[in-house]
Amino acid sequence: MRIMKIIIPILLLCFGVTTLAQTEGASLDERGYGLYIPTSYDEAGTEELPLVIALHGFGDTWENFYPATGLINRAEQGNFIVAFPQGYLRQWNDGSIGDHEEDEIQLFRDLIARVQRDYRVDEDRIYLVGFSNGGSMVFKAACEAPDLFAGIASIAGTMRSAQSENCEDASLPVLIIHGTGDEVVPWEGSVYRYSVTSGVTFWAMQNGCDLEAVPPFNEELFRNGFSTYFFEDCEDGNFVMLHAIENGGHTIPGSGFYIRDLVPQPQQGDTARLIWSFFELTYQAQQSADENPEITPEATETSDE
Repeated sequence: MRIMKIIIPILLLCFGVTTLAQTEGASLDERGYGLYIPTSYDEAGTEELPLVIALHGFGDTWENFYPATGLINRAEQGNFIVAFPQGYLRQWNDGSIGDHEEDEIQLFRDLIARVQRDYRVDEDRIYLVGFSNGGSMVFKAACEAPDLFAGIASIAGTMRSAQSENCEDASLPVLIIHGTGDEVVPWEGSVYRYSVTSGVTFWAMQNGCDLEAVPPFNEELFRNGFSTYFFEDCEDGNFVMLHAIENGGHTIPGSGFYIRDLVPQPQQGDTARLIWSFFELTYQAQQSADENPEITPEATETSDE
């Protein structure tokens, strides 16, 4: 019964725009998308809600993807909107696939405009999340359109070296979630992709973080199956964080079923909660930085309570 309560609002709200048959062209309506509005949303009210856009992996559909994210339950608890766009030919043009050259950035702009047309959206709290191919796409989007997003989160996706060429002005909070045993998108990277730790360092540099304040990532620091690598001394209240899963494979940690390789999957953890907590923390830090330009990151620490 609980699952039905979660799914029914989605059916009512967005199945009018969920045509998944791929046609020539890749407009928002041709691709289709899913949209979840929390039940607390008051159509007659004035409150603007954050928007999280979540991108599926290669070969997938948004309909198959959304249950694994845990974002619907988290949206209900955190009071934010979630949009699940459909990739053209079931993939995202992050620059590595090559099957199409569709303008994904324009698609994201169109999606944001569509949601803003129908609902009250906080323009300062629009976030992009992606898994695998979608996780790589969020890096490209952050580099090419940093004005669109208040923060990004990549799950089991690494950054292509070529993406960094268009990243001069990009500065925003970045969360990377990756398993050291991922056999599909390897932790160590490749000729064309950064390793996970190199990607974290890249974004720490982009955000003007104090690289000397954080020692090099050390896998000996794993506790209870994960380790957190966190840059907080950054410009504009931005944070850069790696949540590493010891021996984790190509999956969304804690999802229980979104498995793409044979590596044993850790079931502990709540990826949606981690992502939303990170976005909330960065929003609070950004607000503090705006109000107190001279404040230091140490003075804006929040408790776990």
